[in-house]
Amino acid sequence: MPSSTGVELASELLYHILDALCSLSFDLQLAERPDERLEWKRGLAAPGSVCKYWSEIIRPILFGRLELRNLYDVHFLESIVGSPHFHESSLADAIWEIDLRTEGNPVAPWLHHARPLSARLHRTAFRYVATGSSITSGATTVERPTPSQSLPRILPSFLPPVIGLSLINLRLTSKTELARVIDSFHHLAECRCDQISFVRQTDVIHWRRAPQRRTTSLISCTLSRCGDESISSQAILASELLRASARLNVEGGTWDTALAALHALVPDRFEKAYLSLESWGQGAYGRAEFRFYPLSRSDPSRDRDYVYIAIDVRRPNTHVGQATLPAYVESLALELSFADTAVVDALPWDGLRAIVTAPGLVSLRLKGYGPHDQDYATFKGVVSTILARTQLSWALDARKLQLQLSDEVITSANILATPSKHVVDGADIVLEIAEQVDWLLCISPNSRREYLQKVAAARAAKVVVGSAASSSDSTPSLVALGQPSQEITGTEAL
Repeated sequence: MPSSTGVELASELLYHILDALCSLSFDLQLAERPDERLEWKRGLAAPGSVCKYWSEIIRPILFGRLELRNLYDVHFLESIVGSPHFHESSLADAIWEIDLRTEGNPVAPWLHHARPLSARLHRTAFRYVATGSSITSGATTVERPTPSQSLPRILPSFLPPVIGLSLINLRLTSKTELARVIDSFHHLAECRCDQISFVRQTDVIHWRRAPQRRTTSLISCTLSRCGDESISSQAILASELLRASARLNVEGGTWDTALAALHALVPDRFEKAYLSLESWGQGAYGRAEFRFYPLSRSDPSRDRDYVYIAIDVRRPNTHVGQATLPAYVESLALELSFADTAVVDALPWDGLRAIVTAPGLVSLRLKGYGPHDQDYATFKGVVSTILARTQLSWALDARKLQLQLSDEVITSANILATPSKHVVDGADIVLEIAEQVDWLLCISPNSRREYLQKVAAARAAKVVVGSAASSSDSTPSLVALGQPSQEITGTEAL
């Protein structure tokens, strides 16, 4: 068999072969833990040394995300990007992100040396990662630095344009100090805070922050395990850091009420809160999206638990010269996924009543996806409580409740029109609540008709089996009496 280097294969096919060979996933490029990315790259380096062609394919993946930890790393990368042939190589387009990481060093005098890199790497995004020195190993714990030593003493203006900020295991004086640190990065698009502790558990004092800019690039914030804060408190802090209510132009009281009601649906065991704002053009923000997750890996069955909340707001139309009116909440969308679907029976939906029944709100939409996903089981559980009229009946009566299964939308009118009695092949059948849910989620008339036929057939077969079992002890079979047996066919068969 002639030798092959893979040159005759399409680049896309070779990429997938190499990806499968190393049992790797491109998602690990996005992993926050450096050890995960390092292990991934070590596995990919071996195929990259097979031949020049394989190396050219693997190089963009291998060097997509780099991490600089000291001055030596900076100078080493500068020697590469400073080469006159650098922009002609595949490496020029491969480096899409560089992390500037400091660990337990409040001075970090090398950071400003990384600024010239941005002049050579025009398409590369820079992130700043500051990690505290508190490490727990067995019974040994290294204390965190004092608040004045938490962050390196260097102004963001001396750094490359940083679009991502990660603060991990740091101790700050207050939440206001955290807000001021984030505000000091003018190009920031997203920030992540993990295990941040505060000396004073006070709310963010906005007048002590930097003056609010007319336009800001910061659109997302993630908080996890910060202080002794509950998951709802962390979500509120994320909202404060993004100035969400002001940028959405929603009155503070209305916004706080909506958040309190929505966050009550999130289990207390969740530890990670994510918030992003979506612009609808011309600097006007019209959507806020929350995502909540657990972080504990002690129970693998809960790894897919999450809560997703989308809040859409609308700004009233105003005439020229008229003062801008506050925006109002126009719609809410929720996705829930719980391994334990029994929790849906006790969800505190009533906290949303004042928001949903307000004149401006158009819909409260509950979303679900494929039947094999965990969120679909949770979705069905919520729909069961709706059809049983034990939850959200007020939203249903107000004609504002909607169900969305993939791309199909079921309105309140459709839900209220869900019949419990059907006629199949001339016979009446009454569906139980769980069966009504399945019928409602079949969407198309043909699917619903097929579902009813399956239910009727299953019940008919159950009756036949039950009759045969009860009469076997006292009544001779038809075969024993010399009479032919009757085959169950059509809709009577299971």
